[in-house]
Amino acid sequence: MTELTCIICGTPFQADNKVTCSQECHDRFVKLMEFKYGPTKKIIRETTSEAFRVPVRDIIEKGVREQDLDQYPKWVD
Repeated sequence: MTELTCIICGTPFQADNKVTCSQECHDRFVKLMEFKYGPTKKIIRETTSEAFRVPVRDIIEKGVREQDLDQYPKWVD
């Protein structure tokens, strides 16, 4: 475990691979990122250049791999 500082409230906490200290701070972080970047992002599959509409929450919570992209709607300009 590593000593970290919550990026939302500044509270020190111990964890691996986290940026917030609690579910409440996590939810606030996701809302802040959705406000800053929009609720979805355009993610382009490198091998085919197809674009997909991926929720910011999924990017933060799960990460997105190329094989996951088919579960999201295609991006339409």
